Amino acid sequence: MWAIDDASYVLSKIEIAAWAPTLNKQHCAVLAALGVNGILGARFATGLFRESNLHIPDDQYLNEWTAVLAARIETHP
Repeated sequence: MWAIDDASYVLSKIEIAAWAPTLNKQHCAVLAALGVNGILGARFATGLFRESNLHIPDDQYLNEWTAVLAARIETHP
């Protein structure tokens, strides 16, 4: 599990650096952590609370997740 998480952070950090080459490494790392944790946290919370009404359809969640992360990357100085 941890290897998957680590690989996800590394790949996300590389992708963010490619999307926004002016961001420094620390900002890329923070945004990668937010992105990966957002995906993993959504699954974890649904399983933890065992509440089907907490589950948001994947396509709706991913659309919003993408919009929020993209907006943060685009507006970062």
